[in-house]
Amino acid sequence: MILNVLDYPSPDVAIAAAVDGDTVYFPCLRTYSPLTASGWTINKSISLVGDGPGGIGSGRGQQAGTTLAPLGDANPLITIIPPVRQVHIRGFQLLGTGAASGTGSGIVCESTAGNPNEAADITLQNLTIRNFPGDAIRFATLSGSAPRIARVSITDSRIENCRGLGLSLTSVLNAMVTGVKLQGNRLGGCTATASSVALYECALDGNGIDAAGSLDAALKLDQCLMGRVDGCRFLNIDTGGSKRAICVNKGVAIISASYFAAAASAGTQGILLTGTGGGPHAIMSQRFKQIATLVKADSGTANVMLFAQYDESSTGSLNLAAGVRVFGAAHIIRPSGSLLTGMTVPSYAAEPTDNVRAGMMIYNTTTGKLRLRTATQWKTVSTS
Repeated sequence: MILNVLDYPSPDVAIAAAVDGDTVYFPCLRTYSPLTASGWTINKSISLVGDGPGGIGSGRGQQAGTTLAPLGDANPLITIIPPVRQVHIRGFQLLGTGAASGTGSGIVCESTAGNPNEAADITLQNLTIRNFPGDAIRFATLSGSAPRIARVSITDSRIENCRGLGLSLTSVLNAMVTGVKLQGNRLGGCTATASSVALYECALDGNGIDAAGSLDAALKLDQCLMGRVDGCRFLNIDTGGSKRAICVNKGVAIISASYFAAAASAGTQGILLTGTGGGPHAIMSQRFKQIATLVKADSGTANVMLFAQYDESSTGSLNLAAGVRVFGAAHIIRPSGSLLTGMTVPSYAAEPTDNVRAGMMIYNTTTGKLRLRTATQWKTVSTS
């Protein structure tokens, strides 16, 4: 059943009347707010549907849209309460007040010690979320070690100018973020901790301008079960305090076919791999512009596959700490051709014999040769 909020005294009454499987419809040309500063709570399998974000920041001109706005800055506008499945929110502008203080977020779902139940199959689509004093979207399992929030899909949306994070995921299993632009969020574009997350065709522009910690980045993957980044753009990486596009701390990551650009190369890193025992990581076919260190792998990071990093500015380098096991053709392609220069690979006085795999590359300090492991032996790699 479709419940039109205009047929009820308030959206709060319409949401309360909805049952599993219902759609609560918010027509365009209006701004809707909850009756109380605590916002709307969703604890059943329903859909909230508007006529699109419209308005400023939607990327669709000034066409009519549906706007949802909070009454205050201390609480989320929409809170999804476990246990619940099949919650869908689409076609809105969620517009915060732009206050410089407060912790209010756009959409929040938390599994806490007092409510350790599961939330799953949550879809957020065609949204613009902007100007919240807290995070735009926050999903978190805050009790127990197993993810209790699963199968979250965020698509075709804009998340911008929030004072917290654009997207914060903690212990979320199978989160997919597709076609989302995260711009100007002060603490960073996206942070995923102990989660499995995939970003496809997303753009992260000028995030992290208040960031100051050692792992700050536009995108942080911290001890994730799996992090995947495909076909994404990272722009204005060196805005304010954030000097990295992607930071992977431990966990497993696949990063491919993405573009990284900074206004100036000084101090910037495209991809940082860190944390003892991290990996395996696959870093394949990236394009960099004005990035000083294309890929940096700290000591302790294990088993990195590097392939075809294209350095558009011809100034970047790879920096791989000694002991990092590198596989594949770890080369930089520059505008003038493919070079095996401007990079650091693990150094050994003799070819290692333990944990050797085909495709591993090292520098032999005794012979002064770059060596590549085939299926059966070590061979010298020409750098001319």
